[in-house]
Amino acid sequence: MSHALEQRWQEILRRAALALNGRSVGVWEADAHGRPQLLVASPTEDVSPLAAAELEATLREVGELPAAGPSRRWVASRLEPERWCIAPVRSEPPQPPPAGVERRGPERLLLELAGVCIGLIERRLAEQPLPFKAVAELAEEKLVHQALHDALTDLPNRAYFVERVSQAQARVRRDPDYRFAVLFIDFDDFKAVNDNLGHAAGDRLLMEIAGRLRTCVRPGDVVARLGGDEFTLLLEEISGLPDAEHAARRIQAALVAPIAIEGREIVATASIGVALSEPDYGQVQDLLRDADLAMYHAKEQGRARYQVFDVAMRDSAQARFGMEADLRTALEHGELHLVFQPIVELQTGGVHGFEALLRWHRPKRGVILPPEFVPLAEQTGLIIPIGRWVLQEACRQARGWHDAFPAAGPVRISVNLSGKQLAHPGLADDVRAALQDAGLSPSRLILEIGENVLMESAESSTDVLHQLRELKVELHIDDFGTGHSSLSSLPRFPIHGIKIDRAFVHRMGSRRTDLEIVRSIVELAGNLSLGVIAEGVETVTQRARLIAFGCELGQGHLFAKPLEAQAAGALLAGPEEPGRRIA
Repeated sequence: MSHALEQRWQEILRRAALALNGRSVGVWEADAHGRPQLLVASPTEDVSPLAAAELEATLREVGELPAAGPSRRWVASRLEPERWCIAPVRSEPPQPPPAGVERRGPERLLLELAGVCIGLIERRLAEQPLPFKAVAELAEEKLVHQALHDALTDLPNRAYFVERVSQAQARVRRDPDYRFAVLFIDFDDFKAVNDNLGHAAGDRLLMEIAGRLRTCVRPGDVVARLGGDEFTLLLEEISGLPDAEHAARRIQAALVAPIAIEGREIVATASIGVALSEPDYGQVQDLLRDADLAMYHAKEQGRARYQVFDVAMRDSAQARFGMEADLRTALEHGELHLVFQPIVELQTGGVHGFEALLRWHRPKRGVILPPEFVPLAEQTGLIIPIGRWVLQEACRQARGWHDAFPAAGPVRISVNLSGKQLAHPGLADDVRAALQDAGLSPSRLILEIGENVLMESAESSTDVLHQLRELKVELHIDDFGTGHSSLSSLPRFPIHGIKIDRAFVHRMGSRRTDLEIVRSIVELAGNLSLGVIAEGVETVTQRARLIAFGCELGQGHLFAKPLEAQAAGALLAGPEEPGRRIA
């Protein structure tokens, strides 16, 4: 269509909208001389007709209407502010509506006719005009399909899937021998595709995945897209769990072949939860919830696998929900506090500093250790305010010790950072604020980052690590030896020291391999001018070996367990006090 014709077309639509007083539907009908004019959907309203000659000439030039005649009628529907469509119908009286369909007057009928336009006719005529009944049936079919299918993949949507599962549940209650299963499918790392390649690439990946899922189902089964990268599968007429597990394995196998998108080959893996039908399931959502829980357990076990639901998962989810609710109020209720484990000079036993360790005094549950609640805090984002509080409290306590025991010298405080904190754009500001508020010198603060956390975010974390180093705080790698890094990769990062994982220290006496690993770490770290701290020192023999290797600092139960702030401060007493050295 030429630009001039497009402009004329838009003017026709604008005038049509004005003539209809904001209505969304109007009718063009030929007059006694065969010239089209605009009529109203409701005959009681007084509407000025469009100039017949202009309308007729424009429509013919656009090439969308044949010569008008007294037996021809066109329906125009405004689908969106700038999107109209025109469909022809014969001028014969409308057929009665199908049984069970209430007649709603001209506007209702025209709206039904407009449904044919959606996705089928837009600014052009159908090849063959249809009688009203046929058009209405097509409209109904099209609208129903749209209401029950996903626009991107054309798979059934949540509404359709829920209805089918509801029917299956009703059948279970009638026939105890009938079995079905629901599979909840979530694709691993789909967000990375959207983030790195864009949402258009993500959509293409979803369409390819949908096509592969279609090949995994039998006639009568239903594969649906709930939204995002979440899909579901209804398996009917199964004999039991083996059939559902076979379907899950079939889906995994269908995803093995790489998918080419934007010049890259992407392997889409899925975590799948399986829930079997039971007569006592009251609602469809209960079954979907349990399949979803099983899917999350599959993700927790390493992804790219399936997991069958059992009741223990539901109990675990309920416990998790309760813990999350309590954790959200733990800060404001003063339930979080820090304990401090000394870091000592191995040769002398002198206190070099402390590691701040988080504890949660959960009401009616007692003291909760970090492994039990920090992963939940990470998943929910609560780790950001909690981590900010830990930084503030640790710096405040370190400054308090400095003021109370000036003779103790520059005692340092170590604080652990989680992956979520490292990825948070406000981390450097949080550290700066904690130091300033406490009046603590940056050289007194050590930030510890787990080896796995650092390696998994190596590219994205480099900038924030340099920001932290510019603050003059020290950066250490925690749990060194448990991840995928090597000493040769350490110069990439602006770090000052490493902590040898306690597992290697513990096994030095029983496994020569671990003994040599510890020796090598200490030696090579020294060559890189990195400090070394050994974790988990529990015996005199371990201490002696570490000293022999040249390791200067350590922490563990040989020296002290984590202490309350007052007990930790007692270790910083003056030289005349016996608590100055602890081993």
